[in-house]
Amino acid sequence: MMSRLIIFVFAAACAFGDMPYQASIEQWRQQREAGLKADGGWLTVAGLIWLKDGVNVAGSDASSDIVLPRGPAKTGVFEWRI
Repeated sequence: MMSRLIIFVFAAACAFGDMPYQASIEQWRQQREAGLKADGGWLTVAGLIWLKDGVNVAGSDASSDIVLPRGPAKTGVFEWRI
């Protein structure tokens, strides 16, 4: 674990060079936000499904409440309680 931290610190020092601390943080934030918003980023919305009260089954089976384009017939269950 310590060796990974040392490598990370060294890589960060090389990447940011002599940039002032605040500028390096701002650059990192901008890169992080751009990565999150990118087509393959974590913030890409795959779909919007409204859950009904109670149990909602997710899976590729056409009878599922949340039908997925591929994968197991029953992937999981979401339970919504008001």
